[in-house]
Amino acid sequence: MLKTCKIPGKAFRFQLVRFLFVIMTAVIVASCSILKKSEKKKPELSDKPQIEYLNGFMEAEKQKMLGNFGEAEDLLQKCLGINPASDATYYELSSILSFRNDLTGAQKYAEKAVSLNPENIWYQLMLVSLYRANGKSDKAVPILETLVKKYPDKDDLLYELADTYIDLIKPAKAILVYDKIEKISGISEPLILQKQKLYKAMGKSAKAVAEVEKLVKQYPDESRFYGILAESYTADKKYDKAIQMYNKLLEFDPHNGLAHLSLADFYRQTRDIDKWFSELKLAFASQDVEVDVKVNILSSLLLFAGSNQEISEKSYDLMNILLEAHPKDIKVHALYSDYLLKNNQIKEAADELRFIISQNKNNYQVWEQLFMVDLELNDYKALYDESKEALDYFPAQPSAFYYNGVASYFLKKYDESIATLKSGLDLVVDKKLLVQFYMNLGEAYNKVKNYKESDASFDKLLDIEPDNISVLNNYAYYLSLRKENLDKACKMAEKCIKAEPKSSSYLDTYAWVLFQMDNYEKARTYLEKALENNGSASAVIVEHYGDILYKLGQKEKALEEWNKATVLGEGSENLREKIKTGKLIE
Repeated sequence: MLKTCKIPGKAFRFQLVRFLFVIMTAVIVASCSILKKSEKKKPELSDKPQIEYLNGFMEAEKQKMLGNFGEAEDLLQKCLGINPASDATYYELSSILSFRNDLTGAQKYAEKAVSLNPENIWYQLMLVSLYRANGKSDKAVPILETLVKKYPDKDDLLYELADTYIDLIKPAKAILVYDKIEKISGISEPLILQKQKLYKAMGKSAKAVAEVEKLVKQYPDESRFYGILAESYTADKKYDKAIQMYNKLLEFDPHNGLAHLSLADFYRQTRDIDKWFSELKLAFASQDVEVDVKVNILSSLLLFAGSNQEISEKSYDLMNILLEAHPKDIKVHALYSDYLLKNNQIKEAADELRFIISQNKNNYQVWEQLFMVDLELNDYKALYDESKEALDYFPAQPSAFYYNGVASYFLKKYDESIATLKSGLDLVVDKKLLVQFYMNLGEAYNKVKNYKESDASFDKLLDIEPDNISVLNNYAYYLSLRKENLDKACKMAEKCIKAEPKSSSYLDTYAWVLFQMDNYEKARTYLEKALENNGSASAVIVEHYGDILYKLGQKEKALEEWNKATVLGEGSENLREKIKTGKLIE
């Protein structure tokens, strides 16, 4: 199993830029050389046109090197006007159009250059690359076959020919070419693996395995190749031979994490669960295996862990090993937090999320997940502090304002809640989030008795979501408590009980609106429905029932209900006084 190549660093890229500069300079010199060689074969121009032509060509090369392809093309077209038989000019025009991604035009110019100078290998190779790029690899083959005969020791031409056969989906011919390369250059890993891949594609698994066997024979001290051969045997269902190769690999390096990872995959395929996880544990504990590989494997396992108790337990063991092997890696802690959330270990998940944030504060998704966990735990102090800190890093994230506003509300910092929600309101573009902003603004304004702004917030919300039942219910209830806009409150409450006719809370709101409208008999009917639907466990609902009975002249029964309410919990601020005086206090 091969390690993933690393991305080149800055020093390498700087060297690459210098290298490309040298190449571009060489291109000018080479072009001039091509120019001289090609023009010797053509009728000579008189001195003045020749000088004009050469100057134009050199200036075109300069503009090309500077990236001014349009100017370079114009200059080369002028050169063709002076010397229409210049193969070098056609070649340079082809090169420029290739840079500009006009591959069809580039092909035409390359064909013209080759027709004028069919012996030039660079023209032919340019044309080959354009044929392949334009999906005409069949035209590239005869050119390459001719070049291979002419230059039999140039393995780069053979590689190009093999690639072209692969373009044409002719793997057998590509393999024959690779065999020629092997005779010239000897056995090499890239060559063998490419042949193995082609044999697999042809369904010739035995020949694919034989190629890797050649590699192991050629390089018996290279432990990696035993792993590759073991994987090949496994794919070919030659399990006994695969185990032999894995054992040979582990003889070289018994603590090789990649070897244990390959062996784990072998046992997975042969469905030996105990050995599969035993090898995975060794691989997970090893620093040879990249953490991303481990995280991906465990993520896949956890998808199935819920339906399989054995895999769930073994996956948890792997999680602990992963945490021990990579205690500060945030990807590992992110995976662990997801695991904890799925297993309803909310508090522990919050700790993991806080660790991730302590290591990297620039991932807002993690912050938001922590906010939701804080809400789940009803930890409003943590939500307040953490959302406030998040706003320092993400001052344009509307949901951070929302969570801070919610936390402020539950901490009874109503004015701060209003100020925070108003500050974030202009940033909101998502309708669902906008609804949440207006809902919480309405509730906060109601707490500070700014009823005008409270009603305005609820009205704006209902313009967006006219069927938001919970808001219709609360809004109607608040109006009923103030005895304002009772007709409006009644319509909203009716809408709620039509949507959810068995909700004790909605039935109570409707009954209370009717009570405030002096419709006591109807209020009693709906209040009794609320009691029948679990409302008898609510101190508020039971107290309301007592108030309605009092208005209907049943004062003794009213007193009984008020007394029941005190046992159930906290009723209105006047409940004790009602019981003491035996009178309704409004």
